[in-house]
Amino acid sequence: MRITSFAGTEDFYYWWLEQYLKTQADVVFIGMDNDPIYRKITSSTNVQAIPYLINVSKNIGKIKATMHSDHPWHNVLVTSRHDKLLLESIADRDMNVSSVSPDSDIADLPAALQTDETSALNSGQNA
Repeated sequence: MRITSFAGTEDFYYWWLEQYLKTQADVVFIGMDNDPIYRKITSSTNVQAIPYLINVSKNIGKIKATMHSDHPWHNVLVTSRHDKLLLESIADRDMNVSSVSPDSDIADLPAALQTDETSALNSGQNA
């Protein structure tokens, strides 16, 4: 029997994701670029990762600074067409920028990727 101890919930989540990703082929890992687990997974595994960015206009300075960080962005997911256009305008190289627009059908968007704005829209659609 193998027993593993974890320093906290974050360590457990990282361990679980790392174990899962080792057994999968062609996985795309989507996460918030400022999330420590996402950063650790993308720097320590060979998985295709796509940062999910919210409020590009409010975080433009931070986004410019991290655009060429330890794991350069080639594919990015943003929350709106406005953020998509803004990110494309500041990019200094080819990037694939896709948006999950609140104008589109967001009923199938995973809760982890919903913002307060999309959650409110989704609730209104179901009312």
